Amino acid sequence: MVVRRQEAEERPATPLNRNFFKGVRLQMPHMEEKKMNKLIAGCVVAAGMMTAAHAAETMSAAPAESWTVTNYYKQSVYDPQQNKIGDVDDVLVDKSGKVNGLVIGVGGFLGAGEKDVIVPFTAVKTTKKDNKWWLTLNESKDGLKSAPGFKYDKASTTWVPEGK
Repeated sequence: MVVRRQEAEERPATPLNRNFFKGVRLQMPHMEEKKMNKLIAGCVVAAGMMTAAHAAETMSAAPAESWTVTNYYKQSVYDPQQNKIGDVDDVLVDKSGKVNGLVIGVGGFLGAGEKDVIVPFTAVKTTKKDNKWWLTLNESKDGLKSAPGFKYDKASTTWVPEGK
């Protein structure tokens, strides 16, 4: 880019008087325009390369022995005698992506009067019976009802103890 200044008055132009910027025009010769077009094209190519690099991080197959959250989320949980004790209301994941807890809704009827408790993920076992997966917990419904309750805090997007 070329800046040309045209003198309009006899007073010397200095940054301290208004004549300094009088008659200043910006010119963009043809050569500068070509450089700008090359710069824009380079940016577009770089953006495309970053997108391609991101696509390379995908997997070609699901990891062996992996389970989906759907196998737990909104599923019923039973005691060892196959009595329903609650439903999984949420799956808790740590920052590394490891599932470390389940929020189970116990008691109540159709969601009314239900209490949410958190159990360690390792406490819930999976059992296959009649071609159906069952989630079991070595705990009674009354035992879970007496456990500390939690509520979901939308502001912090975490489960907090009830009463806070």
